Amino acid sequence: MIESPDPGRMDLRPIKEGFHPDADRIISNAIRINAIRRARSRSGLIGELHAFARPLIAAAAIILILAATSLALTPLATQPARPDVVLAHWARTNHVPTNGELLFAFEGYGR
Repeated sequence: MIESPDPGRMDLRPIKEGFHPDADRIISNAIRINAIRRARSRSGLIGELHAFARPLIAAAAIILILAATSLALTPLATQPARPDVVLAHWARTNHVPTNGELLFAFEGYGR
C-alpha cells in the first residue's frame, strides 16, 4: 500500500493490477485504518459523547441486571403472624412490645 499525496486516502491500485496473495488482509487493514482515522477525526461534544457511549451503555445494562435480580430475589411483603401467636411469644419471653411492634402485630389502628 502506498500512501497517496491526498491526505486521508490510500492508494490500493497495486492490488487491482493483478492477483495479490495478501489482498484480503491488505483491504481489511485498510478498512480498519480508515475507521481509526474517522474515530480520531471526530471532535467536540459529539466526539466526546461517542467515546463514552459504549461504556455508559454497558454500565447501564449491568445496573439494570442487578436491579432486576435484587427485585426478583427480595420478597415483596411479609405477612404478620397471627396476633395470638405473637402475644403468646411475648408473654413467654417477658417482652414488652414497642408501639411499632403492636401496630405491626395488629395490622394498624383499624382493629
